[in-house]
Amino acid sequence: MTDSTRRARASLLLAFPLACAVACGGSASDAPSTPPPGAPPGENPPGPTTGPDGRKAGIVLLADTNRSGAIELDAADEEAGRDTWDAKHGAVFLPNLDDDEGRCPKTGKDDVLAACFDAADTVVNGADDALDLAPLRTRPWPTVPAGVTAKLSVTEAAKDKVRLFKKRGAEFEALDLATAELTEDELKVGVELALEGTDVVRDASAWDGFLDVTITASRGAEVVDSDKVRMRLSPVMTPSHLDAPEQIYTANVDDEFNADVAAASTAAGLPKVQELQTQDVWAQDYFEPAFVSMPGPGGAPRVMHLNYRSANYSRGALRAAGRAVFTLRGKDVGAVVAYDPKHSDSMDTLNSFGNFETIPPFEHAGKSYPLGRVLRGKTASFYPDPAFVTLVESQKVQEPLYVDTSWLIVGHVDEFFSFIPASTPRGWALLVADPVGAKAILDGLTTKGQGAATVFKGKKVWGERSEVAAEKTVEQILADTEVLSTSQQAAAKIDAALSVLRAATGLADDEIVRVPFLFEPGYGRSVAYQPGMVNGISLGKRFASPRPHGPVVEGKDVFEKAFEDLLAPRGITVHWVEDWDTYHRNLGEVHCGSNTRRTPKNAAFWSLGR
Repeated sequence: MTDSTRRARASLLLAFPLACAVACGGSASDAPSTPPPGAPPGENPPGPTTGPDGRKAGIVLLADTNRSGAIELDAADEEAGRDTWDAKHGAVFLPNLDDDEGRCPKTGKDDVLAACFDAADTVVNGADDALDLAPLRTRPWPTVPAGVTAKLSVTEAAKDKVRLFKKRGAEFEALDLATAELTEDELKVGVELALEGTDVVRDASAWDGFLDVTITASRGAEVVDSDKVRMRLSPVMTPSHLDAPEQIYTANVDDEFNADVAAASTAAGLPKVQELQTQDVWAQDYFEPAFVSMPGPGGAPRVMHLNYRSANYSRGALRAAGRAVFTLRGKDVGAVVAYDPKHSDSMDTLNSFGNFETIPPFEHAGKSYPLGRVLRGKTASFYPDPAFVTLVESQKVQEPLYVDTSWLIVGHVDEFFSFIPASTPRGWALLVADPVGAKAILDGLTTKGQGAATVFKGKKVWGERSEVAAEKTVEQILADTEVLSTSQQAAAKIDAALSVLRAATGLADDEIVRVPFLFEPGYGRSVAYQPGMVNGISLGKRFASPRPHGPVVEGKDVFEKAFEDLLAPRGITVHWVEDWDTYHRNLGEVHCGSNTRRTPKNAAFWSLGR
């Protein structure tokens, strides 16, 4: 109802009793608290439904609708559009899953660890926890009719996903919405409230994260007035390789690998690499850094990091190393767990987070993806955990794109794709494995009479019963029909996945960097034969890549030189990491053995039309 309609209707109702004002759509909350002379008790004529400034009179519930990071009582854009949520209006709240006071255990049983977080109890856990709450308040209502109280309610589908607090003095107290009432005296001066989410959106078909908070003012059984605001739970988002790195993680297993990664980290200006206390070397696979956000002071995003725990579940238990999400939990860092224990163990490798990347932001074919898109390996018959897939798809802001990785032994997208910043219209380029280019390099060496050059010098691989020498000459590799045939098949599979990615993003040829290495067969599928240089850590103007151990010509590894020559024109320096013994010969590479928390550039999702 418009303000002009309200004023006209109010003027027509001045001669009618209070009961008619309510029934006919007027606002009984504006009636004087005492009847005028000669008026029967309970038949006070209603006042206007808007004040002299045109704003709603009566009970008014405010949230941070204008996204300034605080509630501004007298701001017109705080009140306008409160019952909508779009690119310009609408408050945001967080799933309060961190542990600001460090009270949660770091070790223990999975269910106990997962059950502890700030929103798991009904108290506000200190000043830092209070910052994770979204503010609401009632506007002071000095003319509240005598005997009026108010109750709060929320969207039915979200009742067990949120908690409302009322501020009493300097403290917050949790409200039982079934019984709690705001008193007449509280309504006169205005009541400070706060909201937290107790979980993330897990299935948008059950609840999509949007929430109406309604306040209803009553006198006995008679509804006097009501108001509502619309809010949205922050979706869980994942940063891309274009976002600035904050912290690198590795497992505390391979000293040489960790030292090389640390050198790249230091060169990139990052803090000391954090070594996870685990014998599970695949640090990329058992957790995935993500984040949520809401407007903070001055409207700048207030970011809470959340780490997804992998849905790796087999033999009746989740992957033990995934408890790292609880070790890392603390102030402004939370954890999210979602899995289906009935999902087939034969597909479990797809639940590891080497099979979870984020395409950087782009626009294509009239569609905009300002937060990018999730990229995963998935087919109709070979797919990751459905419960986790549903959770990711339900966030609605980074629509997943799926490609076929079933041809790989490990089955991860990071085995053949990665992303780097680049001076292109979209600001990034794609690194893609190129077995055809690798063979061309080896063919070129034989043409120059260098076919006897040694590849994998001094390295060993696993044989049937023990380690065996990996050393080969260029000529021997080119005579290995299994490697060449598998590489040819891999090239076709990579091209198919690349076609899907190009169709979705519009990538041009000059935005694709083809990184040369071959593939070999194993277990009826494929894996990198040479260390897969694409499988590294993108650190802005630096890239930490597995050392390829290619043939050395004129004092330089020809595959190192090829990769450096590809990235140098884009202003990116390659840092070489020794990963052969712990990672490469065990079917992984540098990216597989590391993880990176990043600072999200586009944390203010609410301003992006998402």
